[in-house]
Amino acid sequence: MALDGMVITLSFIPMDSIINRLKGALLYRGMLPQLCLVLWLSSVFAASGADNKTFEGWFRALNLSAPVNPRFEPLEISGVGTHTGEHIYGTFRYRYRPTADVHSDAILLKGARDIEGTFWPHVVAQVANDLQSSWQIIGNPTIPTAVAVLKVVPESKSETLYVNLDIFRPMIGKMKLGKVVLETGESAIFALDDLLPPK
Repeated sequence: MALDGMVITLSFIPMDSIINRLKGALLYRGMLPQLCLVLWLSSVFAASGADNKTFEGWFRALNLSAPVNPRFEPLEISGVGTHTGEHIYGTFRYRYRPTADVHSDAILLKGARDIEGTFWPHVVAQVANDLQSSWQIIGNPTIPTAVAVLKVVPESKSETLYVNLDIFRPMIGKMKLGKVVLETGESAIFALDDLLPPK
């Protein structure tokens, strides 16, 4: 794919700029209690030195087939990134293609939705040094609390699935590959070095 390895960097508005805009809007509308809260927050950020910092995000598009996913898998990883530079997430798609051995009207993926409606499936995180090695389970990535089920009908691709990849961070430099496994058994593999921010 042409997008393999492409990194998009996003720069966000500095915190002091956000606070100054809030001050002006609240003062104009006569919202004194809210204005007092914003002034207090601005003093906290000023004391911590955070008022002049910008928050940068990035997204790295990944090739769905190579080099670590040499054959088609129902679960495909499309990229990894971060909105704020804090938590790393991965984006995935699930394509249900019934076979002679496995066929049903739909596949149900269990997970949760956040306040924006994004679906986060239940997965198990695993690591290994190569495709021939035994995979080690390192835990379950965190997900939102609003339980949800996503239905994927035959010959269709799911909406974008999100997975929190922070659990893999301590393994960068120690292991080479990461894998997320759905409760239904399908998995997607990626290189742990792809979780590092762009240079």
